Amino acid sequence: MANTLYTAPDVVKLATALLTQDLVLAQTINRDYEDNYDGGKGTTVNVRVPAALKARRRDLTNSGTTGQLAAFVVDSLAETTFPIALSGNPYSKVALNQREMTFDLENFGEQVLAPQVDALGEDIESLVAETMIALPEATTFAYSATDPTKLFTAVRKALRDNGVPVTGLRAAVGTKVWQDMADAKVFSASTQASNPLVPGQENVGGFACFETNRIDDEQVVFYHRDSFTLAVRAPEAPTGDEVYAASLSTGGFSLQHIRDYDSSIGQHTSLVQTFTGCSYQQFRNIDRSGSTASIVLVPSAYRVDTATDPA
Repeated sequence: MANTLYTAPDVVKLATALLTQDLVLAQTINRDYEDNYDGGKGTTVNVRVPAALKARRRDLTNSGTTGQLAAFVVDSLAETTFPIALSGNPYSKVALNQREMTFDLENFGEQVLAPQVDALGEDIESLVAETMIALPEATTFAYSATDPTKLFTAVRKALRDNGVPVTGLRAAVGTKVWQDMADAKVFSASTQASNPLVPGQENVGGFACFETNRIDDEQVVFYHRDSFTLAVRAPEAPTGDEVYAASLSTGGFSLQHIRDYDSSIGQHTSLVQTFTGCSYQQFRNIDRSGSTASIVLVPSAYRVDTATDPA
């Protein structure tokens, strides 16, 4: 049977829809800077951090020496930047001969594109998980399988003491810890959080929690939305003799699809690819305890291994 035909935009729309459905970790972190990767700017975006200032105060009483109000003290602005780099090019390229295209393929989207997009989704999720797992283990938090909520509230206090905002706190929970939480009856109707992109999300100890098998089953990664930044950006579609090529961004994720044909051997190829990068960012806490303000880098995320932490 001849296969179902799609135009290039249709194929990429289908691919990005499939990709969005398959990503969970990637849906919980910052992706605000993807549009900054434009032509002529390279693969690294330097995100500007505003200067930190401390308000000064002067007395409204005239000076006994000068008879005037005290002069204004002028501060200088010192901005900093931090880099976010695109570092990988995940792709899937498959070949189909004339016989396969004519007689074996019934639906291009289901039989060719879906497995390719699934492979890219797996790679993007793995990239985010690898970035999270690369955090040093935090060993100062106690864990009790019979009362796991105490771990969540203790880590929340540590993050809040670091100045991390109260909104946007998340926890990626390994399957064994999630089992402990279920057995301890941590979850109830009041803890359920509504997020269609993250199934089974629960609110526990101030964190939007979800179960994942991307990390070890006895680990929990506590973080803020802005602790990790992910960029997924499709290459520009080439121009040439390809059967078709298109790039499209949907739901915050970008893919490129190229379908080519080699007439010398009668072979079709399907290439799906994108550019990716993921990085951890410490929180920039502004210290105004001295005469001037300064930025102090503090943890914005903690990785806890409940198998090794003190009970």
